[in-house]
Amino acid sequence: MVPKATTGILNRRVKAATKSLLPSGRQLGALTKGFLLALLVAVVVAGAALAQQDNEPPAAPAVTVPDSIRVGLTYGVPSVTVSGPQGLTILDLFNAKLMGTVPAGSSVVISAATGQLTLGDLGGTPGPVLIQPAVEEAPVTLGNRTYRGTLEVQLAADGTLTCINTLPLEQYLYGVVPAEMPANWPLAALEAQAVAARTYAVYTAASGRFGSLGFDISAGQESQVYGGLAVENPNSSQAVDATRGQIMLYNGQPILAAFHAASGGHTENSENVWGSYVPYLRGVVDYDQDSPYNNWVVTVPVDQADQTLQAANLDIGQLIGVQSLATGVSGRQVTLRLDGTNGSVTVKGETFRQLFHLRSTLFDVEELDPSISPVVMALPVSGVTAMSVTGPAQVDLGGAVAVDATGLLYQVAGNSAVSIQSLPGRLQISGRGWGHGLGLSQWGARGMALQGYDYRAILTHYYTGVTIQGPQG
Repeated sequence: MVPKATTGILNRRVKAATKSLLPSGRQLGALTKGFLLALLVAVVVAGAALAQQDNEPPAAPAVTVPDSIRVGLTYGVPSVTVSGPQGLTILDLFNAKLMGTVPAGSSVVISAATGQLTLGDLGGTPGPVLIQPAVEEAPVTLGNRTYRGTLEVQLAADGTLTCINTLPLEQYLYGVVPAEMPANWPLAALEAQAVAARTYAVYTAASGRFGSLGFDISAGQESQVYGGLAVENPNSSQAVDATRGQIMLYNGQPILAAFHAASGGHTENSENVWGSYVPYLRGVVDYDQDSPYNNWVVTVPVDQADQTLQAANLDIGQLIGVQSLATGVSGRQVTLRLDGTNGSVTVKGETFRQLFHLRSTLFDVEELDPSISPVVMALPVSGVTAMSVTGPAQVDLGGAVAVDATGLLYQVAGNSAVSIQSLPGRLQISGRGWGHGLGLSQWGARGMALQGYDYRAILTHYYTGVTIQGPQG
């Protein structure tokens, strides 16, 4: 809407523009109707251009939040078992017919056979099949988990099954928020989680990440955890309802609303974790001081570390040490150099984290229990292929021996050198935080909520430059 004061200015400018565009009397007689029409269009365009000079550019159109969502519960499995507390109706979508019913308290096993789904006594079909509760609004059960909405079972190209839960988006969030954040936390933190989870779902569905599998988002940690009816809680459902339909936008588009448990004091920039710049995922000070993950220690025996690296095709011999090459704005390890008896390799901090099952990349490595290793590090030394060392100053190679200040470099037979390395017996990895450190810190959201911040302030702190679209409560 154009303000009234601006409207007056606009009208005057349009009149002036119209006067300058109008032809003289003799010219008017020569004008055709087509030219007059073009003239009127030009006046309107000129007026619109002048309007934009006096006002901000028009707002981007509102992003549509879908009413429902398709959640991949399981995929790549040979069979599934479904049931319904109040019975089921099973529709054969391939042949567009009713396949049968399942009484309350009973179940049916759906298996993948050659080119079709088999449903026990109900027969088979190339699929897919739609499984609905026999009573409206009643739940459906897959294995030992119960869900709102309906289930769809598809036969994938590789001969396995995919099971999809279709339900209203807001009801889906009832089963996400308490699975991702304790339901007894402050309401503002739960509301921030609800908006983040809704935004993440809308973004993921629009991205088509799981489109080839037939659903919008998965139910596991590769997306966000969805626990179904069993995890629903009145507190978290209240947070979902209070923020109904609200999502975060950047430049008019839904954001990838990444979140994690705790950052360890400071979140991180996206390029230092994922390798790509995302303008709204900037590192900020965290409020997660009460997090139980602020200090953790992992100890790894070096022989175990050697095996882990070899299994990851990073065979550098025996591990000598770990050196930090680059850190992010939060102090997280971006790149590390691993030195071994057979050479060195550079790895990403996130790769190191995954290899050794660490809670985050905000860590330091300390080498413990150094010992002298019987490894020949530099050859040639004539006639010597291995050596036995009993201490840093005890070596017998049948030649002159010189020990450096550390007691680890031995000069033998003139200018030939053999370097005896001090190898750690263990790696002690001390760190802080849990998760990738991008976007919303859940423990930080809790800390801000306890300080009196509302969910909007929490979200705009952790996601830089975003706006929140949707009905305001």
